[in-house]
Amino acid sequence: MYDNPEKYQKLKDKKYLVIPNFISQEEVTWYLDYFNRYVEQFKIGNDSMVENCSSKYNFVPFVQLLCYKTEIVSSIVGANLLPTYAFGRTYYKNSDLKKHKDRPACEVSLSVHLEGDKEWNLFIKGCPVTLNKGDAVLYWGYDDEHWRDKYEGEKYTNVFLHYVRTFGPFCNHVFDIKNYAPKTKKHFLST
Repeated sequence: MYDNPEKYQKLKDKKYLVIPNFISQEEVTWYLDYFNRYVEQFKIGNDSMVENCSSKYNFVPFVQLLCYKTEIVSSIVGANLLPTYAFGRTYYKNSDLKKHKDRPACEVSLSVHLEGDKEWNLFIKGCPVTLNKGDAVLYWGYDDEHWRDKYEGEKYTNVFLHYVRTFGPFCNHVFDIKNYAPKTKKHFLST
């Protein structure tokens, strides 16, 4: 459907792609409200990457967004993509994100900005990227180092959407099966 290796490689050669209005302001409000209520109700805390945050792996409304946007993101990158996982995180004052590369399930990644009381750059291969609410930045999470310096505001929320190419080297990570499947049983995507 979308396999266009030249388009894919041309985009990959860029450091990133900002996608304005990736989700509407109404969607921003809905997703943010749902996530904030979940964090408050269940007292969701830190994850292994960031101290002083609230985060949730595969929060169901974000998984819905991940799946809903698969065709659009495939069209943008010129490759048939499959979803791997979604991740929501709210950073608080003095949070930072250490320089890192993501795991193979993050071959194609998007960071979608939902809220922030202060602008805050995401650095991708050393380039600062600032987003407005509803904007996304597409980058190559597995290949490209990315990080954030300390946050000087009070609260900043993003949702991360991750994909792999259908026939790419990491296709066995579709729906994060490779990472979270039982280790004792073989499944059809085992390598």
